[in-house]
Amino acid sequence: MNEINDIINEMLKENYFPRSQSNEKVREKVIFEYLNLILSSDQALRQISDRSYEHENGFKKIVLYIDKKLGYKIRLHIWPKGFIQSDIHNHAWSFVSYVLKGAFFNQIYNINSQGKPYFRFEYSVDNFSLESELKYIGVDSLEKVESNFYKKGDLYTQDCNLLHKVEISKNAPTATFLIHEKPKFLTSKVFRPIINEKIIEKKHKPLKIETIIECINFVKS
Repeated sequence: MNEINDIINEMLKENYFPRSQSNEKVREKVIFEYLNLILSSDQALRQISDRSYEHENGFKKIVLYIDKKLGYKIRLHIWPKGFIQSDIHNHAWSFVSYVLKGAFFNQIYNINSQGKPYFRFEYSVDNFSLESELKYIGVDSLEKVESNFYKKGDLYTQDCNLLHKVEISKNAPTATFLIHEKPKFLTSKVFRPIINEKIIEKKHKPLKIETIIECINFVKS
């Protein structure tokens, strides 16, 4: 585990996880070293399995590391092959994300009274019990203002206040490596075109260790 922590500390330095687009090989080298160390540690795999699950937006949310003191997390997101479109939402934290496999469109939205009406919810999840709650709040009107395409090798950052949804290409599975900062909010916003229930509670089932290993090996392939 000490080796894994050393890699994490290096990864968070600007020269190891740089934000310029010219350092793809350096970036992937550090990420793959980190993933190899995880594969070699039964303890790390058990811990990751306990806090990872299938997300409501169609991807495997694999929480590789949580810094309880500083509040940041390192995650791996895996979307299967086939068109997937998520809810419009923001995040409780800002993040930097690197595309390891596949491609997707990141659709950006603003609240605008002239836009299309959506039902707004507040979303929260307990990172240890894996229990989530989606609570109806009201109605807002949204308009799409931007569409960004990201593919393997692209790096991008996103502010916690930004409303977006991900549309995955149907041609290939997609994987991203994400580092996010300490949460600034207790909940995030979710927007849906229809409403079935005003409060939706869910207990997520942890991913099996075998699934974690399979996902990491897919990323490395």
